[in-house]
Amino acid sequence: MNLIKRGEPRGDPAEHLLGALRGGVGREGSPQPPWIALISLPKALRACPTALRVFSTALWKGIQWCTARGVEALYPPFCTLCAAATPSGSHLCAPCSAAIRSPQGARCQQCSRVFSGETTLPGRCADCTEAGWAFECAVAPLAASGPVREVIHQFKYEQKVYLAPTLSEWMVPGLEDSRLRSPPVDALVPVPLFSARQRQRGFNQARLLAIELGRIRALPVLDALKRVRDTGTQTRLGRAQRMSNLRGAFQCRSEVVRGAHLVLVDDVLTTGATLDACARVLLQSGAASVRALAVARG
Repeated sequence: MNLIKRGEPRGDPAEHLLGALRGGVGREGSPQPPWIALISLPKALRACPTALRVFSTALWKGIQWCTARGVEALYPPFCTLCAAATPSGSHLCAPCSAAIRSPQGARCQQCSRVFSGETTLPGRCADCTEAGWAFECAVAPLAASGPVREVIHQFKYEQKVYLAPTLSEWMVPGLEDSRLRSPPVDALVPVPLFSARQRQRGFNQARLLAIELGRIRALPVLDALKRVRDTGTQTRLGRAQRMSNLRGAFQCRSEVVRGAHLVLVDDVLTTGATLDACARVLLQSGAASVRALAVARG
């Protein structure tokens, strides 16, 4: 049922608007000149609120389109790796995109590390068998080397946040992995940064990736974790040192996780210690299961 507000003309709002602009006549009965019609546009729009909304939406879309074309004219799109020209909306050229490949070979079913030789348990590497991770699995579609490593580095350390959609697109195949399809994902949980580190960087890279991925796959994003202690950089620490350093570093800040099947989101999966510490906190807070997804495996 169509509801018409009191005082608003019936019929097509566009027709009413055009009629208000074209139907006016001068004192001598002659049609109004165009500039008179332009002056009367605000009055005509106020007379028809629906037409005002239509006009405002069309005007805003026109401004956005003109702005985007102007930016492209002044700053043509280029490849973030080699500076070659790229199509509109793309940050990688065809040759650089072709250089991005998924790791080949047998992979650990829990941490996604490519390994060779015999395993202690079927499908699991020796590190996972020994560590006893809290997360069920961690999926990483790409290897953190070559172009992938460079794009992630630019995203994190050079504040090129416009690369977040590109990186999140690389993560989409990970959601198609059988390990993440069953049970279905209820929500994405970004790995948090310590507050001082986030202020210094200006953003949390894991949260930006989770937001973009959630937009692509219509999944909610829960800021369920808080980093309560600064653990410093862990790039030079081994797995055992990282696990010790991360003990007590995270807290759960939401009761919504109870009974939910969650997927932690981060940019790079290295030893798995950070994901393990996050997963333990979420499971202690009542999460039904915790899995993980990263752009690349280090």
